[in-house]
Amino acid sequence: TGKTTPPPNSADFFLLSLDAIATRKYAGGTGDLNTPYQIATAEHMNQIGLHEEDWNKHFQLTADIDLAPFDGKEGRPAFNIIAPSIDSGESDCQSIPFTGVFDGNGHAISNFVCMLRKMLDVGLFGVVTDPNAEIRNLRLLAPKIDVWAYNVGALVGHLKQGTLLNCHAEDVNIDGHSGNVGGLVGQGGLAELLPRHTLAVIRNCSSTGRISANFSGTA
Repeated sequence: TGKTTPPPNSADFFLLSLDAIATRKYAGGTGDLNTPYQIATAEHMNQIGLHEEDWNKHFQLTADIDLAPFDGKEGRPAFNIIAPSIDSGESDCQSIPFTGVFDGNGHAISNFVCMLRKMLDVGLFGVVTDPNAEIRNLRLLAPKIDVWAYNVGALVGHLKQGTLLNCHAEDVNIDGHSGNVGGLVGQGGLAELLPRHTLAVIRNCSSTGRISANFSGTA
């Protein structure tokens, strides 16, 4: 708003120009079903783990992603696991689980590394639990995990509820040192003959590589 006193016989007007930069999360989207958050870089992927308010949202990869910049080696930061559990000496002590939908859109995430010690439910996603939660159409390439933890998998540490569809982990290298360790999922289950909300569903998924543990996990 403003006010001027123009000279006689002249027009009084303002020419106003505004430059605005909108703040957006990730590479775009709103996180709902029709406009999922767009994940295009390793930084975008790493940011998901910092925003627990988004763990019930929809995500979609728009490119292959290399997480090597977040391997925790040689002064580089460690990757922020999505929906992790912190081992406080109590059982099943996760904070907020992932309950949304993550669509890999046929892309691959490579070089996920986790070398943490004081955690439960270790994977790219720590805990997934909701009948409508889903991770689909995703490849993991050369994930490496070395932890003392229960429920360890390259993709999901503990898949309590929800669906994995068309997900594949290749060249897995996992040292779980404890129990419930799997190439793709640490702890979970199949529920083809049971009500969907009862357990987890894993369809058309696979893992290849090396696993070391006291006893194996789900997949």
